Amino acid sequence: MIILCPTAAVMYGYALKSGSALAASIVFGSYAIATAIAVESAIFSKYRMTAMASLPQKEWVESLIMRVAGCIRRVFSLYGPYSALVTS
Repeated sequence: MIILCPTAAVMYGYALKSGSALAASIVFGSYAIATAIAVESAIFSKYRMTAMASLPQKEWVESLIMRVAGCIRRVFSLYGPYSALVTS
């Protein structure tokens, strides 16, 4: 089995320790919903910032937008392992 993401590895661990198909399904369902919200938020913020950047037509604005979008992605990607460590 190939585990693509460290947070997915945590979800596999929770599912295997649960001993119940229903509990494992709930764990993976909540993971899928949280991941969808995080990815959608990052994409939407990138979309909104690019729409706002088309107004001033400055060179530095595009760089700023990409940096802010990258920071948003880092926040979401660091929150998962942090919350897993705090709750365990």
